[in-house]
Amino acid sequence: MKYLKNVANEKLDFNHAVQLDDSIWWVGHYLPDDPFQCHVYLIEDGDSSVLVDPGSKLTFPWTLQKIEEIIPFSHIKYFIAHHQDPDITGALIQMDEMVTRTDAVIMSHWRTNALLKHYELKLPLQCVEEMEWKLSLPHHELQFIFTPYLHFPGAFTTYDKKSKILFSSDIFGGFTTGWSLVAQDKHYFESMRLFHEHYMPSKEILKHSVKKFEKLSLSGIAPQHGSIIPEKLVSYMINKLKELECGIFLMARSTTNVYRISELNRLLKNSLEILVLKRDFMEIRKALQESIQKLLPAVDLKFFVRDHSGAVIDLSNDNVIQDQGIQNTLLNMSLIGLSRKKWRDLYGSQYYILEKKLLLLPLFSTETKRVISLSILELKEEIVMEEELEEVIEQIALPLSVAVEREIILRNMKMDKQRFYEQAIRDSLTGLYTRLYMEEAVSRLMKIHDRDESASFAAVMFDIDYFKKVNDTYGHGRGNNVLTAIADVILKNTRDEDINVRYGGEEFLSFIVAPEHEIAANVAERIRHQVEALSFGRGIPGLRVTISGGIAYRRQTEPLEIFIERADRALYLAKAGGRNRIIIDTKIE
Repeated sequence: MKYLKNVANEKLDFNHAVQLDDSIWWVGHYLPDDPFQCHVYLIEDGDSSVLVDPGSKLTFPWTLQKIEEIIPFSHIKYFIAHHQDPDITGALIQMDEMVTRTDAVIMSHWRTNALLKHYELKLPLQCVEEMEWKLSLPHHELQFIFTPYLHFPGAFTTYDKKSKILFSSDIFGGFTTGWSLVAQDKHYFESMRLFHEHYMPSKEILKHSVKKFEKLSLSGIAPQHGSIIPEKLVSYMINKLKELECGIFLMARSTTNVYRISELNRLLKNSLEILVLKRDFMEIRKALQESIQKLLPAVDLKFFVRDHSGAVIDLSNDNVIQDQGIQNTLLNMSLIGLSRKKWRDLYGSQYYILEKKLLLLPLFSTETKRVISLSILELKEEIVMEEELEEVIEQIALPLSVAVEREIILRNMKMDKQRFYEQAIRDSLTGLYTRLYMEEAVSRLMKIHDRDESASFAAVMFDIDYFKKVNDTYGHGRGNNVLTAIADVILKNTRDEDINVRYGGEEFLSFIVAPEHEIAANVAERIRHQVEALSFGRGIPGLRVTISGGIAYRRQTEPLEIFIERADRALYLAKAGGRNRIIIDTKIE
């Protein structure tokens, strides 16, 4: 779009046609106070010119005026209708009366044409799929790109290979909060976000079509609604759309207010991101509270649980409190363990109003469906609990439950680690865990991972290269020194929540808890480098050892033995490939 590069909107005269590129024009019309502005585009090509999405009856007089500033209306041979909605095709009724040439045609998908025929137009209807999804003009080559279900089954877009402009129909459209023909910066995505969240059916369907556009060389995008996207913003908008959650009307109960539903959708999305990216419970609590405050006037959020000993713990400040203190907050801790059905029978809803500005929210285990925690949401003002707000509370309960359940499991895991340690389940030589402890502890990680895909973890199998030669040359005592030194390197480079095991004589197995695969790979490489740099001093002068490693990332529901076998298979490839290296298992079963 060379004519729009670095052009501010205020410098454009919208009372006349706006040139986008050589022979490409915007010929729409601005309707004041309409958040759903519709655009019409003209591809000028002599008497084979093309009008893209003719527009509505409301804008027809001004569109016609702009067309005839450039070419006689009679030069238009093709009328492309990306879909059948009246804001795009209503003007065809007037245009149909004006067309006198016998070779003019309306071009669309058969699904659109099946509806356009009800306009009783004289102009014939041509199916783009019968033309092999392309149209050759004297000076332009148009490619039609099928984008099903965006926003209806037969949706498609049009790409002009000469100007490299994509006429994108509803995709990349946006709500217009102020007249802006050209998007000026990345903030335009907020207009697109709200438009697509409610208008497009799902993230998967949107991503399927948007990925097609990545293969095109684009100088700009000309949507039906919102703002034209210049080349400098194309990649950014494509990448943002690929990850956008859509179909938010599925969340609606008592309201169809798209702004309200969008905020609820963002709350849930942000909550999931918080659970994935943050590990410290206090940080999670603070971030979740800030997200909730965008929908409710919340000032504080507390979580109460019972530990194994029966003590009541306020997770909000990590304090053990007396039951008497609980009574002062009107909490009844005997509700812990109550089933969801029993709770509903007692209170009739997801929440219970303790006082005018206090809400009691039970948090249920995702596995047992029983209360694992009682949460108190303190409000700065009294609110009327309508169905819409009840929906908000029910929706936020899930991320809160996951956060608390994960914290409880992690706390229990820490207690179990200490208990098993006291039972001497650590290897006496290296201080690493034994295989007995591994099976108990890793099963807990697997249960979490099976319920929450973001709680992924990796198995890293290490083996000392040519360790038999070390024992044969220096004796088993010195070999033990090597084992303890390497175990120390592993411990120093992993965290408390990771599980390090002496798996065999010279084999070590580390389970690295991390949502991103790169973390485990970086830890393994760091360990390998530090082992290679070990010096054993006077005890074993000149000795240098190396290790090989294999990494496998666990797949949900995968049994432990298969998980470990894949790490061992990668280790075998590392040793076969020359040793002193880390290999990641990438084989698809």
